[in-house]
Amino acid sequence: MELNAAQIKLVENKSLGYNLLKGVTGAGKTTTAVYRVVYLENYYCLYDKDRILMIAGDSTQIENIKKIYDKAKENTKFNYMTLFSKSDDKLCIHSIEDIIYKYFQYNEKYSNYNLIESKKEKEEILVQCIKNVKKSYEKIKILNSKYIEFIIDEISWIKSCNYTILENYQDADRIGRSNSKIQGPRRLMKNSDIREAIFKIMTLYNEKLEEKKLIDLEDMALIALQQCKNITDERYTHIIVDESQNLTKVQLELVRELNSKETYFSTTYVVSKDNCKNSNGWLIKSRKISSLGLPSKVKGHIFTKRYEDHVEKKSIDYSMESFKYCDIKHGRDYELSRDINNISEIIVKDSDSQYKYSEEELKKLPVYNDIAAGEPILMNPEIEDVFYVPNYWLKGMKDCFILKVRGDSMIGADIDNGDYVIIKKQYTVQNKDIVAVNLDGNATLKRFVNKKEGIYLMPENKKYEPIRINDEGARIIGVAVGIIKQN
Repeated sequence: MELNAAQIKLVENKSLGYNLLKGVTGAGKTTTAVYRVVYLENYYCLYDKDRILMIAGDSTQIENIKKIYDKAKENTKFNYMTLFSKSDDKLCIHSIEDIIYKYFQYNEKYSNYNLIESKKEKEEILVQCIKNVKKSYEKIKILNSKYIEFIIDEISWIKSCNYTILENYQDADRIGRSNSKIQGPRRLMKNSDIREAIFKIMTLYNEKLEEKKLIDLEDMALIALQQCKNITDERYTHIIVDESQNLTKVQLELVRELNSKETYFSTTYVVSKDNCKNSNGWLIKSRKISSLGLPSKVKGHIFTKRYEDHVEKKSIDYSMESFKYCDIKHGRDYELSRDINNISEIIVKDSDSQYKYSEEELKKLPVYNDIAAGEPILMNPEIEDVFYVPNYWLKGMKDCFILKVRGDSMIGADIDNGDYVIIKKQYTVQNKDIVAVNLDGNATLKRFVNKKEGIYLMPENKKYEPIRINDEGARIIGVAVGIIKQN
């Protein structure tokens, strides 16, 4: 499958945090989301612990997503899998039901409980509850076995929204009932006796389930959510939720708990506007994403055309890699590209010209993983690969090498996560130079600042504190002379 321009834009979007992808069925949203996984794997999984979770619309979709993923990795191996990509897959694919069951099992209290699956048994229990509550609310007509399906549906919705307190239910906007074929009122007034009565029926129903050691699916999700909050050792740096419109509020809260909240985390909600199969789904047509109460802004993307009706206007040349080179010393920028199958020849563009360099005109630099533009990380002395740059970029410079940056502490100096920094090996530096420093076996990239009160390694991001260094614990590795950014 060839991605169209809108899909490519989303796949390669550098905006992390929260994203919302909406579109009609058949617009290629799932395929785009899987390609996004491959992109995140190669550019935003910075450490071994970083993993990606993709939540399938249901268990039947897991195999389909795996096939798309394998195909995406093959199709993009020359475009996204760079010199620095790891060979091991970071992706985990699960249905939301599998995740709920996993965390529910952690609560040993319910190990001998059975799931109430019989509709008849559920109705028998609720009929008893309705009769008991009816004594206090004789004027409410729907407290009748005639409306048993309506009451079951409302209780399911209350639990799915995590309204465990009456006041929350009384104030809630009841969305999602307009298309229901269940006999009963289309609207229940806020702060009404009828809502109070239904909530009491639910409370009594829960008590009777407890007595019988039974549990329903909605309570399983609530228990799983609480267990997930208590068990924090399994988290994902990036999460993509396919068919998000079918997830309840509780399920979406569980997804949010599963996120690791790294500074480079992301969560993408994929929503089909015309395919809501769950009346308790939270992200239905009339409810906004802001209702989730996410801590930061959600960036929206909309696919308006079905894929089969869309004429492809942009194709990807998977064999070419393109970069931008920032010459720190001379303050110039260049565009360069290379064929992944022949990295010893590159094409360089500047404002005046374009020139293809052969291997004889290039300097071969070793590439190391990694150096931290953030908290110092353990140095890796092994050469990962090589990178060729024009000789004249490094004229008069000896012993240069490349380090890949992990972290965001130098963004103020235009050094971003995933950039490659050319380091000139030297042990003396000038004030305000950007330097690579060995701190007790850990490498970091910061600006060298010599003050009266001492020597500091200064970040270019207010989130990070300066590091004061002394002669015993620090050793200068070299000075940054250039930055290579992948386009």
